[in-house]
Amino acid sequence: MHRTVVAALIAALALGSAGCGSGERTETVSRAQLVQRLKVACTTAERAGRRELRGRTPFALFLAQRTMLQSIIDQIDQLEATGRSKAQLDEYKRLIRVRLDALGRVASADRADQQRVLRAEIPTIDAAGWRAHRLVLAISEQLRLTCF
Repeated sequence: MHRTVVAALIAALALGSAGCGSGERTETVSRAQLVQRLKVACTTAERAGRRELRGRTPFALFLAQRTMLQSIIDQIDQLEATGRSKAQLDEYKRLIRVRLDALGRVASADRADQQRVLRAEIPTIDAAGWRAHRLVLAISEQLRLTCF
């Protein structure tokens, strides 16, 4: 059972990062600018996730994913796009929040109950992760960003 949870966490973490910018003000960006900002946020989130994993247990994978997703949303939350990218970006942000909420429920569970809560949340985390992945690929088109 523990291996199943660890494997699921690794899969969920693999569905991890992208984004950029922060603050109260909304910033409208072109598709090319959006792709560039997503690349920057992806790199930043990846670094944050790696720091979270250093010297930790396998359960830290979910903490690393949460850190990465929070980094992404912090960087892209104020961005707005135009045209087809607008709907894609809005949905991407929504999916990040879905995953953050699910991981937050895991983090807030009693330590003895965290694995059970995680198993219950993995379908939500995975489904939102795969949809987010497809959106990042659609937004980036030729660049094929690999983090989401």
